[in-house]
Amino acid sequence: MNSVELKRRIQRLQMQMPSLPPVGLAIRQTDGWNTVWGRAQAHFDTQEQALAYLRRCGHVILIDV
Repeated sequence: MNSVELKRRIQRLQMQMPSLPPVGLAIRQTDGWNTVWGRAQAHFDTQEQALAYLRRCGHVILIDV
């Protein structure tokens, strides 16, 4: 997959899940993503900390775009 296809895929994901922060990331398929994201944000001071936690748990894979 080239970078143009990857960017389009990420944009489609972000349109389907508007609660996602506007960063380049690919989401693993998880049940109840909004619930997972909401709980993580509630426990951390910043979205970056919440994303780092979810990344460690395997819910999020950060990628360079």
